[in-house]
Amino acid sequence: MTSTILYVVRHGESIWNFEQRVQGHTNKPLTKLGIQQAEAAAEDFVARNIKFDCAVSSDLDRAYETAKIIAKRQGIEKVTQFSSLREKNYGSNEGITLEEYRKKTTADISLTDEERWKVKRVDDEESNEEAYNRFRKGLFEVAAIHSGKTVLVGAHGRVIMLLTLSQLGSCSNCGYIVVDVQPNTNTMKIL
Repeated sequence: MTSTILYVVRHGESIWNFEQRVQGHTNKPLTKLGIQQAEAAAEDFVARNIKFDCAVSSDLDRAYETAKIIAKRQGIEKVTQFSSLREKNYGSNEGITLEEYRKKTTADISLTDEERWKVKRVDDEESNEEAYNRFRKGLFEVAAIHSGKTVLVGAHGRVIMLLTLSQLGSCSNCGYIVVDVQPNTNTMKIL
């Protein structure tokens, strides 16, 4: 079986990241800093000799623009968009400040991990489980289309976090993880 390597990159800073607002599916552009962050990421991949065969992204502008900037640095002109790679849909909570959102979620502390995975704070919001399943399906679709390739994937913070959590699971008493830390490049990787 051929392995497909996906470099899943969170978009650069957007207007609503700067304003500390819940974004979700709301389409907001990158800030000047966000563009600079994407350019720096592009240079970092080149410096590390990481070469992409192709690029895909969410169909939301902030992820698409980030992927375009990184891909262009490697001579890749086309970035294919997938709606399945979007951020979690926060429904009518989109646009409120992160502080307002946190106030709505303080009761979550009493929920079990499983309950937190399924909870919706408003009826039109995706649960973490729904967002994860959509994103995971999208990544498998990308991997099937680009089998055996190294692919840049422009994506979003919450769905990347959900993917990471799903791969790590919870850490039971005396459980452990192995982390490869590279101080000279300020990076770490879970092995």
